[in-house]
Amino acid sequence: MTEDARPLGVIAGAGRLPVVLARVDHDARPLAVVSISNDPQPELRAAADVFRHLSVGKIHEMLGVFHDAGATELVILGAVDKGVLFRPKQLDWLALKILAQAKTRGSQSLFHAIADEFEARGFTVADQRTYLPPLVANAGALTRRRLGRAGRRDAEYALRLAREVARLDIGQTVAVKDGTPVAVEAMEGTDAAIRRAADLAGGGIVVAKATRPDHDFRFDVPTVGLDTLGVLVEVEASALVVEANRTFVLDRDELRERADANGLAILAAT
Repeated sequence: MTEDARPLGVIAGAGRLPVVLARVDHDARPLAVVSISNDPQPELRAAADVFRHLSVGKIHEMLGVFHDAGATELVILGAVDKGVLFRPKQLDWLALKILAQAKTRGSQSLFHAIADEFEARGFTVADQRTYLPPLVANAGALTRRRLGRAGRRDAEYALRLAREVARLDIGQTVAVKDGTPVAVEAMEGTDAAIRRAADLAGGGIVVAKATRPDHDFRFDVPTVGLDTLGVLVEVEASALVVEANRTFVLDRDELRERADANGLAILAAT
């Protein structure tokens, strides 16, 4: 069987990305989907040729589904509940083995341990951008609003800090206001970090989202969409800065329209 004829294995977390993939790729090749979301999307179930819903910690059973379906290439999309790390009873023996092999419990270390185990079992994990190229942000302004001199300084500083925080495997998001770091994302996620920043500094924050220099895009591509935009508008943020060619942007036209209507600048920087 040629690789194109084999099903693509999809490990589907929460959020829109797995559904977008199903729309884009289903006609190209069959899909074998394991949903690890608490609420599997009905649209994803309908598009899949093989579908199972499993706990995120059931990795041995997960790989068995892909093996039985004939899939050898996997793509991992959507948000994953990292809280399972603190619930070891929900992890199967293979998940516990991978956890023990990881150098730390930071995202990148865990991802590399997962990749090593998957490859040892005959699977390869694809760069997420391979299957969703229309979502990748190109360099430049994504909105009509442009930043003034002070805003540009905050944006450059926030992005520099976000890259350093990502390099340290802490998180991906940093909020800055008037040259002062206000909040750094850890396990709580982007939206919670933004709200925490606004609670501390009020409106006008500049938010940056970035990756580490050796970021593994097989397991995670930073993603912004209407949900994150809604939080930014809610807290009256000034700007959002993401990395060009290293970020997914969902619902780009509607995102631009809503951001423009609320005076929010969005920039994809190199």
